[in-house]
Amino acid sequence: MNKEKLSALAQTPRDIPKEKAKEFLKNDGELGKWLVIVLLGGIVLSFISLLLFFFLPVPIWVCIVFGSLALLAYLVMEKLSPSVGQLNEYPLAVGYVLMANNALYNKDAETQAGSMMIFTNDEQYRLDEKWVSELGEQIRNMEIEGLDFLYEMMDDFGSGSSFFSIDIPSVLTGNVKIYCSYVILDSDYLPNRVIPENRIIPCFIDENNRGMAVPASFYMN
Repeated sequence: MNKEKLSALAQTPRDIPKEKAKEFLKNDGELGKWLVIVLLGGIVLSFISLLLFFFLPVPIWVCIVFGSLALLAYLVMEKLSPSVGQLNEYPLAVGYVLMANNALYNKDAETQAGSMMIFTNDEQYRLDEKWVSELGEQIRNMEIEGLDFLYEMMDDFGSGSSFFSIDIPSVLTGNVKIYCSYVILDSDYLPNRVIPENRIIPCFIDENNRGMAVPASFYMN
């Protein structure tokens, strides 16, 4: 990991070119997939509505409702997708992978899959790899008392996992605010196409304290 690149990326406001920002949006793959589904679904529904209107005695309001609902759904999903401006303002942290889909450890796999990561927005520790690694190892080994809810989530990871971001009580982590987030990882943008041995992956923290993995090209040599 190139420390100079990482330090430069940590400065805000940063200036990520629009063409490079596409990597982040692709890396947030689950949301991108739903945007495509909603858009295609809206087109299909609108087409069916028009056919019904011209060939069957269906009221025009049915066509309008179909089209409006499809458009509304697309706009909502588009709103959830981060803009380039937001990417340039999100704080950067080094995340530690607690759990991940097995395919993300196989460099021959072409995949977008989920992971469970911890990180902090605390200025003193958010870029401290050693600190987050030590904490991550303690959590993985279930050595911290009072985190039973998190250990249960780790045990259940992969069985219907979905977007989440939870706060870990700071009293249990040395009075440092920690977040645990479900993060989509894309093998195309991981270092050497796999989760690294140290389990460290830089990520941006969005307004909902959800992690967004940074593509390796931004911080590797």
